[in-house]
Amino acid sequence: MIKLAVFRADASPIIGGGHMHRCLILAEELAKLGFMIAFISSEISSFYKSRIENKQFRLYFNEDGSEEDEFLLSTLNEIGNQVQNKILIIDSDIEALQNSLLQVKVRSLRWKLMYFVFHDRQKLDADIILNQNIRAHELEYQIPEQSVRLLGTNFVILDKGFNHIQNKLPEFADKKNILFAFFGSADAKNRSHTILKLILDSELKFEKIILVVAKLNQKLEQIIKLAESKPKLIELHIQTDTIHELMSEAKFAFTSGGLSLWELASCKVSQIVVPTSEREQLTLDYCRDHGLVHTIGEPENLSSKAFADIIKKIMANENNEAMVNKFYKLVNTKGVEKVALAINHLF
Repeated sequence: MIKLAVFRADASPIIGGGHMHRCLILAEELAKLGFMIAFISSEISSFYKSRIENKQFRLYFNEDGSEEDEFLLSTLNEIGNQVQNKILIIDSDIEALQNSLLQVKVRSLRWKLMYFVFHDRQKLDADIILNQNIRAHELEYQIPEQSVRLLGTNFVILDKGFNHIQNKLPEFADKKNILFAFFGSADAKNRSHTILKLILDSELKFEKIILVVAKLNQKLEQIIKLAESKPKLIELHIQTDTIHELMSEAKFAFTSGGLSLWELASCKVSQIVVPTSEREQLTLDYCRDHGLVHTIGEPENLSSKAFADIIKKIMANENNEAMVNKFYKLVNTKGVEKVALAINHLF
């Protein structure tokens, strides 16, 4: 039986690479189940374009700047015309890809439909919705009663490396005083540079600082210069494929939230979350209120001394180990397998 899964996702300096990253992970899992894979995109970095091509997945790029819905529908008609078992998986915040008329037209072409969602604002005629956020069960979704609901961190999509390291993951108490920092592919507020400079200007002491940034980062040159000023302390990684290994080394971490929250939780790391978007703020509020993470507010408003005082207090918190273990138990490192099987069960 021929099965086709088509992903609609983008990656750019503005939105980052999170949408494309998790779609690629899911695509690989579906390929193991015999699905043919294709991607449709209007914005894509050279990094993700290469990854798609290296996996020998098809990529349809909207290079002419056509209307989002028109390009999507014409491409679906082109690649799915002779395939009976097919599903469109949309991971995008673009409103044109979520309107009711588009969904009706996709259905008329006999495609099944899956959406990645974060809010419950949209009315979706979806066969499956996936909300891997920790707040997912609190929302009321506008979807058909028969729709499959994949909700919460039991369905989080993580790279397979996070599952592979579980048997050699040290306990929190046994970890060295190593700091990890990553603020997403876009890092729209330049938090990588801000946090690193605050640490270097303060009295904070770490055995090592592991900083991960993407090639998309707008302050990459400044970050490289800052890292080179302390080569024995700072280990800079640009666009790494071994982020699971780097995270597992750390005892503490700075992150903006998003996918990194679940990745770091699965590595037993105490997290200091500095959100850069409304979505990340909502998740932070939930995690903080449930005793899972720390926060420091807006770092741009802190002097190096005030910053150091806050971080020292966080690092000395006697509840850190309990917080880390509580969060660790909530994340399923095999969530992508559960998602892929749910999709496969539609056919």
